[in-house]
Amino acid sequence: MPIIRTSQERIFLYEKGERGNFSGINELPNPFRYTFDVPAAGKEMSVVSEKDSAAFVLRRGDTIRFRVVREAQSDTVLCEFTGVIPAVTFSDAYVATHRGKNFVEVPEVYELVNIVFMLTPIGITDQNLRPESTPYYAEVLRYFTPYKSHPIVTQLDSALRKGKYDWLKMDAYAYGFDGNRLTKSSVYDRISWGNENTLERYTQMLNDFAAKANFRRFYQQNLPYYQSLIADYRTSINIDRMKQWLEAQFPKTRYASVKAIFSPLVASNQSAAQFENNDFREAQMHINFPFKSIYNDTPRELIRARRQEIAFTELNHSYLNPEADQYGTKVNKAFGNLGKWTTSKTPRNYLDPYSCFCEYMNWALVTLYHSDHVKGTAFDALRAGGDNRMVNRRGFARFREFDAELLHLYRNRKPGQTVADLYSAILNWAEKQ
Repeated sequence: MPIIRTSQERIFLYEKGERGNFSGINELPNPFRYTFDVPAAGKEMSVVSEKDSAAFVLRRGDTIRFRVVREAQSDTVLCEFTGVIPAVTFSDAYVATHRGKNFVEVPEVYELVNIVFMLTPIGITDQNLRPESTPYYAEVLRYFTPYKSHPIVTQLDSALRKGKYDWLKMDAYAYGFDGNRLTKSSVYDRISWGNENTLERYTQMLNDFAAKANFRRFYQQNLPYYQSLIADYRTSINIDRMKQWLEAQFPKTRYASVKAIFSPLVASNQSAAQFENNDFREAQMHINFPFKSIYNDTPRELIRARRQEIAFTELNHSYLNPEADQYGTKVNKAFGNLGKWTTSKTPRNYLDPYSCFCEYMNWALVTLYHSDHVKGTAFDALRAGGDNRMVNRRGFARFREFDAELLHLYRNRKPGQTVADLYSAILNWAEKQ
């Protein structure tokens, strides 16, 4: 096993001859594990310190191990580099047809997976998974209930009970149909987090279900409905404007394309993914459709703004999180005492300083966005509703104060300042609370 000795805080990692820093050596956990996207031919790599070097070819499925002797720490750390298939491969043709464009989609296999979810026992009973009660949902149950005993329903029910909803739904986007068979996309290997496509093990059963239930005919029959939702989304939600606003406020973060991906069967569940390959960056929002019926008690003038919040609160994570990554120490100091910022109602996935801060910023950005596009009492109503939702329903105890402070900073920013420039100030304020 190669040994790399160093007395410094960084060594150099060369990939195909291009040098990059391998920094923070003295802070690495032991063992340190990292995965690299690797092309089919493998990736030539070398690790170089001021004293030693090691070269190797990392191939898909292989793990390369070496030890770094940290002389400043008087210890040795085991490093493991594992090669995996790239999550995405953006070809020149894909880049040419997608650069500068935003997309709204109800993909076919994506819809297939969501239909199977609706047939599972947990999908039928769990309020977090059951969608809006629409004629389409009723038609799905009428058409597909005769096939609910198919093995794929039992298998996906088990996966959902293990918390794999987002993973399976997102990874379905990596598949399409070639004739009557599911096939892996030439662009995406996986969409969700991790190094494997979680749906892959179920594709044969899913394909059998689709054939027996004649899913493709159902999808084609309902294509006009999907297209009507897409058209409404493009007209009412306006992700083009959201992207422009976010890139003006976070000028260091750019995406060549944004995709809004949904199924009319998704309840209030959203997630985001970002990809980069071939000098092309893409942001994806996996969201639920904002049916107008959800807001039937809202004055007409506010419905449009409120319907936009689902998309905005998912898209903005692709901008605000990379900025937060640069303030790790300040975030930990300001939000280290979570008891000040959360309550027993706070969702558990926000119970660490970084995630908690990002969710505060998430909804505070909604206030800033509305302040630029909605005026007068309508804006006041939107802001009051957001504050109430965050404090009383979601348990973010100090959101009203945080929201007011960030709005004050934004409205009084210096010429040329952006939201990204206000991170230090809002974190300084939070640290004093």
